[in-house]
This record gives sequence, structure tokens and C-alpha cells, in this order.
Amino acid sequence: MKRLPSVFVVIALLPGYIRSSQLMTKKEIQFVNTRLRFTLAGIIVASATVTVHAQDSGPDIYKSKCQMCHGATGLGDTPAGKSMKAIPFNSPDLVKASDAYLIAATKNGKGKMPAYAGKLTDTQINEVIAYIRKFQK
Repeated sequence: MKRLPSVFVVIALLPGYIRSSQLMTKKEIQFVNTRLRFTLAGIIVASATVTVHAQDSGPDIYKSKCQMCHGATGLGDTPAGKSMKAIPFNSPDLVKASDAYLIAATKNGKGKMPAYAGKLTDTQINEVIAYIRKFQK
């Protein structure tokens, strides 16, 4: 079997050894290449996931999904909110409503409000509800 010079410097990504100056077979180089690709793909996916979750806080989700109808202050005073008769978050009925009720309304939709089950995670919905509660104080 023909041995080829190592092209890669593998530092800490592959367990147990560094093979920067040794000769490697073609099969070993392919193995290292594959491991590096999967490791780098995992790092990229993990960093993208962290970025997405960091940006998906209650206020950010509210601005992207809710504000167009409910408005910046939660009063439902936008053109879309007025036409859909969005209930202001400071209305006595919504102030008294339980988080479970608001979560269900967000997941399943209510009146003309669309359902967000499958579009937002449970954590994201809880963060939005917590943010909405701030409008009620």
C-alpha cells in the first residue's frame, strides 16, 4: 500500500494523537478528512443554534411575530390589529387570564390570530408570554 505524506495538522479535534509529520495511508487521510468534516459541521451547527436561540428572546419573538397586530405597546392599535380586533394586553380579561390560557391561545390560535404550534417552541412561547405580562404592569 502506498503511503502519502500527511496534509493535515490535527490538533485536539481527533482523540488521542497528532499526526502532522508522519506518513499516512490514503485510507487514513480519508478517515481524518471525514472526521474533520463532521466535527466542523457539528461546530457550525452548534454555533448557529446558539446564535438562533440567543436572538429568539421574548422581545425579539414578539417584534417578529406579534407586534404587527398587537403593536409595540400591546394595545392592538395597529391597522392590522384594529381590523382583526386584537384585544389589548392590558384589558381586564387578559390581565386575569392564566399563563396556561395565553399559551393555549398562542399555540392554537384565537379568533383571527393564527396558531403558532410548530412555528414556535414551548420555550419561545413562554418567553413571549413573560414579555406580554410586562405590558400589563
